Amino acid sequence: MPIAAVLERVLQSALIPSSAPATAWTVAFLSVVVAPIEEVAKYLVVRLRFYPDPEFNEPVDGIVYATTVGLGFATLENAVYMVRLGVQVVILRSLVSTLLHVSCAALVGYALGRAKFGSPTRATIGRALLASIGIHALFNVLLVAGSGWPPPAWAPAAPLLLIGLMVMVYRRVDREIVDSLKRSPFRPGRHRADSAPPGSGASPGPSRAPESDRNPDPPLFPSSGRDFK
Repeated sequence: MPIAAVLERVLQSALIPSSAPATAWTVAFLSVVVAPIEEVAKYLVVRLRFYPDPEFNEPVDGIVYATTVGLGFATLENAVYMVRLGVQVVILRSLVSTLLHVSCAALVGYALGRAKFGSPTRATIGRALLASIGIHALFNVLLVAGSGWPPPAWAPAAPLLLIGLMVMVYRRVDREIVDSLKRSPFRPGRHRADSAPPGSGASPGPSRAPESDRNPDPPLFPSSGRDFK
């Protein structure tokens, strides 16, 4: 995560002229540079550190690990803003920015969980990553607009649009959590029919997901596949 912060600072110095209008360049930078860097950084941590771990043994673990990484990223970012702008900033950020980081990470975590454990409708990690970047970019635009960035015709509605965006993303994540839990190999009765000896009745499911349920590691940045629902 510190690498992402350093990269953002370097690109900010290189791309934004000192004479450029602050608001316009801020919106462009937050949307085109900051959002992709932060979402890709969170994805890489989960993909490289947690995806190969044996403890990642059911679909919902993708959401668990990804949201943990998102929360850690948000905590570090909030600490930086608190040092620079004061403790009052953390109050607002804890309500909106933290939820954004966790929710966007959950979208990608869901796709990773679906990708690791086979299903008829294979999740596309690339699509989920692009969705998280797009949501993050839109969030940044609305956040700056709500702080006074023009155009004035729609800027007053920015806070309501921001709330609507977060509610929409939260509902999506909620559905994905439910879907991941339904696909868990630890769900009662999931493997009973296959594991019970003939005539003996049902027996408890396996202590971990069978190796046959797992897919080989996907590429870091897959670019094709079927959409997920």
